Amino acid sequence: MSKLKVVIITSGYLPIPAVKGGGVETLIDYLISENETQQELELTVFSSFDEGADLSAKKLTKCSLVFIKTPGFIRLSDKLVYWFSRVVLRKANPSSYRYILQRLAYIRKVGHQLATRDFDRLILENSATLFGVLKTKQNRLKYRGKYYFHMHNEVTNDFGYQDDIEKVNKVLGVSQYINSQMQQKYPEMKKEQFAVLKNGIDPSRFSRAMSAEDRQTLRQRYGILETEVVFMFTGRIAAEKGLLEALQAFEKAELVNAKFLVIGSTFFKTNVKSSYHLKIEALATKLKDRVILAGFIPNDQLGDYYGIADVCVLPSIWDEPAGLTMIEAITAGKALVTTNSGGIPEYVPSESAIILDKNQATFFSELTETMKELAKETTKRNALEEQAINQRQSYSTEKMYQDFVKIIE
Repeated sequence: MSKLKVVIITSGYLPIPAVKGGGVETLIDYLISENETQQELELTVFSSFDEGADLSAKKLTKCSLVFIKTPGFIRLSDKLVYWFSRVVLRKANPSSYRYILQRLAYIRKVGHQLATRDFDRLILENSATLFGVLKTKQNRLKYRGKYYFHMHNEVTNDFGYQDDIEKVNKVLGVSQYINSQMQQKYPEMKKEQFAVLKNGIDPSRFSRAMSAEDRQTLRQRYGILETEVVFMFTGRIAAEKGLLEALQAFEKAELVNAKFLVIGSTFFKTNVKSSYHLKIEALATKLKDRVILAGFIPNDQLGDYYGIADVCVLPSIWDEPAGLTMIEAITAGKALVTTNSGGIPEYVPSESAIILDKNQATFFSELTETMKELAKETTKRNALEEQAINQRQSYSTEKMYQDFVKIIE
């Protein structure tokens, strides 16, 4: 029996392999990696061009990477659009304007390539704009009943592609929560058009043993004493992730023997900084050496940073679709403080973490008191760590890949 010819259409700005980061891009990396060993699909991936990604892709033998290069005048135009939105319009989140023209050019070029090639399954990753590939040269007819929408976030704008979305063969939502939001937005869609494809992560990246010497060396790099308790946040520096609340709670807790390590940036591996990011920097400056802003760290190095942390604080204050960083923390065997936001409870059992109710008026005070407790109570931290270790096998990339194959068969 011949293998399914599957093509994955990625965002059009961050590349695959995920050398510049990105949660969605990292998940695609995991699918590619598993296909290298399990080899159940004939896999093709479209990606924006990046020299580092191109070099990394040469190591792959079971996946065809098709890179789309962006003309120089489009890159320049996008920089001007970004500058205008940030400086003139003073948009709160100018990063959303950073790659508009690049993505439009990417979608057009991918559409032309799909018209000249044949695939059994078409996977559109996360953005409704990618449905634009169906417009080119009768692709809508050619791929009818063959296209899938891998949805990592709620659709807030369908860009005029409502009809294509409603006719999707199946939505692969990262949680039942995100599927329910989609069903509310498009009530004409049938229940059979939805499936949950839970995120997975590479256990070898996050559960690997770290020597005492390596742990000490990395701590010393950031001026962290061996006796200090390290609270850590990982993820995008964006208001919905709750980092400001976490740092304010850390400040109010007045912990004399603790530091707060922040891993992340506004927009992956770029120098883009939002107004929110500047607020974080200002608070970090106020707290001096008690808060460490480490910036963007590649996913394949994150395991070492989890290794030097004692408590992961990820108090998402929006309706988080799933929460990749939460399962990274659990896989790393760390005490975790998070919230009951969106799909998080589908991934994080109550016994494996402290889950706060973000909608309660007492949320901030409870976050502060929880941080105080975990800084002082080694027994409490150890109990959470033990539960996390027992749970870590639930999030393997192998299971995610097998679920993916089963859904699209």
